[in-house]
Amino acid sequence: MAILRNKSSVLGFLTVWVIFAAGCGGGDLGPAPIAYGEDACDLCRMIISEAPYAAEARFGPDKIEKYDDIGCLGERLWNSRAPTEMWVADHATGTLKALDSVALVHVKDLKTPMASGVAAFADRSEAESFRARHRGRFVGLEDVKAMRRPDKR
Repeated sequence: MAILRNKSSVLGFLTVWVIFAAGCGGGDLGPAPIAYGEDACDLCRMIISEAPYAAEARFGPDKIEKYDDIGCLGERLWNSRAPTEMWVADHATGTLKALDSVALVHVKDLKTPMASGVAAFADRSEAESFRARHRGRFVGLEDVKAMRRPDKR
């Protein structure tokens, strides 16, 4: 009988632990909705109004920052705490996509909210077409970060 009670206790403990672990560390939830025309950029404080250039970063389970320009996300990366997840808007649809799933294109004269000139594309062929049409270049996040170094602004 003592063995049966021990098995029940162990099973009860494991059940509670699994439920707790799933609720507390079960992964991030993706980007938060942006209220265009209402939400302000967490870096420059401008109202986020142009969906094709928006971005977000998660800094833990309860902290998401929103940006009006992919360049603002790049500048934010100079701060010491790194985000756990990042998203940028697909230029074609305005839908936020995981940063590691898009192609970033920099066009010197592209008018973006904070003049970064960076657009993101979920579809690589759309990115290539946009890059060729506007005489741009493919860049990575480190390039965007370098373009927006705080002491260079």
